[in-house]
Amino acid sequence: MFNIIHLNTAFKVDLIVRKQRAYAKEEFRRRQSVEFLGKECWFASPEDTILAKLEWSKKGQSERQYQDALGVADIQQDALDWGYLQTWGERLGIGNLYSRLRHEAERE
Repeated sequence: MFNIIHLNTAFKVDLIVRKQRAYAKEEFRRRQSVEFLGKECWFASPEDTILAKLEWSKKGQSERQYQDALGVADIQQDALDWGYLQTWGERLGIGNLYSRLRHEAERE
């Protein structure tokens, strides 16, 4: 993983090299094309952003990554594929963090 920062605006983009595991292939397949600053750009889906942040949260024991995931869930809540999140959360070994996120997102 590495990032690019536009110094004049402090805009930062994280670039992540795709791994070979099954989830990474699915995540890449689900990426979404968005026009950004007049150019076609590809971004991870909201669900896959949430899963990535939950994995980072578990690996680094980072509450910040968890809170970032919760923020995405709060904003995208009605549009999220909760079944996809649950399935991959369990497969990735982050089912407990997914359950916590789902519970907290529903309360807000």
